[in-house]
Amino acid sequence: MRKIFFLIMTILLQSSMFAFTPHINRGKNEEISIEKAYSELRITEAELKEFNKEFFGHIETSTDFPSSEKLSQNTEYRVFKQTFTETKEKLYRVFFIVCDDYDEEKQNLFQKIYYTDGTSKGNLIYADYYDGLVSYNYDSFSMVQLNINLMPIIKEQKIAGIMIYGIESDIKKHITTHKAVIYWRKDFSTADLKKGISSDIDIECSTPQIDEYDVFKYTIQNAFDKNPSTSYVEDTEDDLMYVAVINPKITKFAIINGYAANENLYFNNNIITEVADEWSNDSKNPKEKLTATNNRYKLRNDCLTYQVVNYKNFSNGYIICSKIQAGKKYSDTCIAELDFYNEKTGWIFGGVK
Repeated sequence: MRKIFFLIMTILLQSSMFAFTPHINRGKNEEISIEKAYSELRITEAELKEFNKEFFGHIETSTDFPSSEKLSQNTEYRVFKQTFTETKEKLYRVFFIVCDDYDEEKQNLFQKIYYTDGTSKGNLIYADYYDGLVSYNYDSFSMVQLNINLMPIIKEQKIAGIMIYGIESDIKKHITTHKAVIYWRKDFSTADLKKGISSDIDIECSTPQIDEYDVFKYTIQNAFDKNPSTSYVEDTEDDLMYVAVINPKITKFAIINGYAANENLYFNNNIITEVADEWSNDSKNPKEKLTATNNRYKLRNDCLTYQVVNYKNFSNGYIICSKIQAGKKYSDTCIAELDFYNEKTGWIFGGVK
């Protein structure tokens, strides 16, 4: 791997509307006809093509989203069906273009995601930008690049949760925010995840490395996808990183350290040798500078499988990288997998056996 600059303006929509591959972390992904989608989801053409803005706002920090937009004239619709080996449930991803009311040239890629358990009518669980360049005002006019996606969390052979993750980059202020939210539900065939509904878990983390051709290739969902061959990779000035899973009464964490797809990638990239837990009575902010009084935990630098570490005290799920072993070839610090143990619910993401 290599460090690259965040090419804000090199977005997927500059060439062709669908010159992209929807980033899928889990399951089999296949494109189907829109007519087949009507049939399998048991919804009408009007329902599938409806441009519904009420789901906006899961990741964006500004309350002014979306800007005034409408369906692009003669837009295409493309549908991708995602299936899983563990479950009969399916996700259907519908992509199409929206544009500014006042500027037809300013086009954004929008997505709607439906859930079905294989027998139920399709339920719209999410709708927002997949790739968008939008303008808004708060203290000053600015342009913001948005990339937002969704990953199911499978536990006990069913979809138990939905992770929505994204990147928001303020072009004028050069500020990039990367975070995720999680919603747990017993039944997603009737779940309502619209804007304004509180998430069950909020995840904050360091700025990720952005791949020029696949913006989600190294982002935070990779640490929770139960696939050690993918990794969350930082893009920070000091090569250190943090992950904060805001969930109470966590007693231990499990981590597959580094880029664990194979031994070459593992040792060629940075390996975390120590993490700190920022949770204390005096400071609950994982972004603050580490002090000598923080709890510290050593990690092995030769282990490509899970390491389980007990917190010294209850934690809210903070992993702050405090020391690294430099990679033989690259300066990227990576986490392949991460999970946290809650005293009531067990392993939160179900990745540790």
